[in-house]
Amino acid sequence: MPEVRPEAAAAAAWWADALGPGVDAERAAAFRRELAERIEARCQDAAWQPDVPTYGSCGRQVTSDPRPDEALARAARAAGVTALLDGLPRAVMWVDPGEVTVETQRDGEPARVWPPA
Repeated sequence: MPEVRPEAAAAAAWWADALGPGVDAERAAAFRRELAERIEARCQDAAWQPDVPTYGSCGRQVTSDPRPDEALARAARAAGVTALLDGLPRAVMWVDPGEVTVETQRDGEPARVWPPA
C-alpha cells in the first residue's frame, strides 16, 4: 500500500466503521486500504496547504449523499462490499491538513474525527 497521510487513513477508518457490522474484518480492511489510497490521491490533487488548512477543502470532500461518491463506490467494489453502501449515514466529510471533520444528517453539525480530542 502506498504511503498515506494520517488524515487520509483516519477518514478511511471512519467510513469503514460506518459500513456497520454486516462486513467481515477482511473486507472492511480491504475497503479501508482502498479508500485511504483514493483519499490520499485527492489530497495530492487538491490544494494541500498546511498554512491555510481549508484551502481546497471542497476537492477533498467525501460524501455519501445523495449517493456515495466515486471514492466510496470504487473502494466498495474493490472490497466486494458494494451492497453495504446503502447503509452508510448521510454525511459529508472534509479532509484538511491537520483535521478531519464529518457532518452527518443525524448530527447536523460538523464533528472532528481526527485528531482525537
